[in-house]
Amino acid sequence: MHSAKTTFIEGITSTKSLFAIYDHLLTEIHLPPEDISDLLRSQIVYAISALDRLIHELVRIGILEIFNNKRKETEKFKNHPFKAQTILSVIKSLKSSTIPSSPDELPEAIINKEIIEKLSFLAFQAPEKIKDALSYIWNEPNKMVILANRMRLAGSTENDRQRFLIQTLQLIVNRRNQIVHEADFDSGAGIRRSITRKEVEDNIDFIQALGISIYEEVTAPICYIKK
Repeated sequence: MHSAKTTFIEGITSTKSLFAIYDHLLTEIHLPPEDISDLLRSQIVYAISALDRLIHELVRIGILEIFNNKRKETEKFKNHPFKAQTILSVIKSLKSSTIPSSPDELPEAIINKEIIEKLSFLAFQAPEKIKDALSYIWNEPNKMVILANRMRLAGSTENDRQRFLIQTLQLIVNRRNQIVHEADFDSGAGIRRSITRKEVEDNIDFIQALGISIYEEVTAPICYIKK
């Protein structure tokens, strides 16, 4: 799973690097902020995309770890409906006494192919979608509470911290959707919504902290089978 974390950090780092371009155009070229504001908007989109990809990869790898008897099973995994063709192909591969003619015929590869196909139609961005996806590989019932505590978010109680996490993430995702689907226009006012460097920087830092916290929780020893 380390590769998924590495790719996520690289994506966040690349997204943050756009600040240098924004700052140069603003302070050196003296372009008006509104003329280069789309750079900031793109960073929100990229940050959420990095998180989405991280969840996809953690779930895919986690399911394969369960299949290989390395990770503890979850109820969601147990109830996952694999295609009959996939099950038959795995059984055939396991019973075969000959060496597979292609790596694609190995049981793990067969399972991996179906996971990729099923996950490709799903987006893991909103809090509930992320929580549901992680249920494939993480048994913790209070996921958002655990993540909010690990992130050391503001709040005097666990419920306060959980609420802060869910609301903040949902607001960032909503803004991402407004940018992608509405060009960030306020249909009521007929103008584009304002955006600031500080706002975007805070959003990216939040997404980075959340992604790292998710990785740390789903790779904790308690998630794995003791040998």
